[in-house]
Amino acid sequence: MSFQKLADLGAAISETNQHNKHLSLSVSKELFCVSILDVLNGQYDHFKVFKSNASSYAEQVVEINNLLSSEDLSKFEFKSVSGSLIVKGNTLVPKALFHKEKVKEFHDFSLINVNVAPTYDFLTNLNAYNIYGVVPELEEVMLKFFPSIKLMHYSSILIESFLTVNSNNSNDVVYVTVFDSFFDLTLLREGNLLLNNSFKYQTVEDIAYYLLFVCKELSVELDKISISVFGNKTLTDQLKTLIDDYVLEINTQSIVTDVEVDQVISENLVNEFPELFNQYRCV
Repeated sequence: MSFQKLADLGAAISETNQHNKHLSLSVSKELFCVSILDVLNGQYDHFKVFKSNASSYAEQVVEINNLLSSEDLSKFEFKSVSGSLIVKGNTLVPKALFHKEKVKEFHDFSLINVNVAPTYDFLTNLNAYNIYGVVPELEEVMLKFFPSIKLMHYSSILIESFLTVNSNNSNDVVYVTVFDSFFDLTLLREGNLLLNNSFKYQTVEDIAYYLLFVCKELSVELDKISISVFGNKTLTDQLKTLIDDYVLEINTQSIVTDVEVDQVISENLVNEFPELFNQYRCV
């Protein structure tokens, strides 16, 4: 892991303002990201990303433990702390059909993740539960430093955010969120979730194919609406070029509309890490 210092993060936090700060963390196999939101002023003012050199979750847990130990962010009393876990695979279950004692059954039936512990988030806007698997050791190291942290699957954060900003939108809305080995396709119709699915890909052409095929099958007229593309900037830029002739408009505006970013944190960064910068909506 690239051990960039978080000294500038710590320098911005003091005993007088720590209770006005929200700490957001995001963990994937490739990256560990940190951002701090000044809740009082409604502004993100700090962000750091660390690239992992780990070849396994066990090695990554050690990296994260060493990083957080060296920086000791846990000494601050943040107003709130949240974290997103970026791992492919989740199942949405309506509240009426959800039974806590059947979480493992739901998980094992639809997901193939091994060496994980089934868990879930409740999605208020959807009135449903999101079931997924978490690596126990990864969860433990986060709780070790931040006992009150609210850990969520990245898709829970994105779905809640998409539904929030489109609550009064009667048009079809399409979101594509690209990660390093898979992407999420989320479709909303009249403010309701129509589809949320993850697809593995090898090339950006795969993403374009899945997007156009699924939208055709669901009668989404891409030539009459705009779509939003988030995630890995290099890949999203390539995707925008590929699909430009098929869609009315490619929306590059962030869905983070009710807080501000400073000059260091550009809107491009907010769009590249939507699961990090939208966590405040879910705490």
